[in-house]
Amino acid sequence: MKCFDWNIEESEQLGAVLRPVAEIAIKDANGNWKYISTYVDSGADISVFQRSFGELLGFDIERGEYAKFCGAGGGEVEVYIHRVTLKLGEDVLVARVAFCKKYESKTPNVLGRLDLFDMFEIHFRNLDRETCFILMKSNKRV
Repeated sequence: MKCFDWNIEESEQLGAVLRPVAEIAIKDANGNWKYISTYVDSGADISVFQRSFGELLGFDIERGEYAKFCGAGGGEVEVYIHRVTLKLGEDVLVARVAFCKKYESKTPNVLGRLDLFDMFEIHFRNLDRETCFILMKSNKRV
């Protein structure tokens, strides 16, 4: 089991809010791990990352599968979907993730449901201000 403390962040409308985050690592094109902090979003269909992070990883973003998604506010985001090797705590797995097509996308880096939520039991512990991941299907590991 791996647990991550929530971040306290300022919201213009709500003041200080707690947000569930997780630090994950993605294997880059050279086989090295690059770490990134993401929001854990049970409402996101897929994990989404900024284009600049995908390029930092050495990926040719536009070689992925093109898709369009709508966010909670109805805005569209264009992405390219890739299969990546990622690490959450000590657990290493392969998952599909999306990298934004545009550099100026306002979409935050989020850890979404596709592939990941099938592999982990995820506990949003509001009173403890943490999110915990428990690997459930070891046959999905790399």
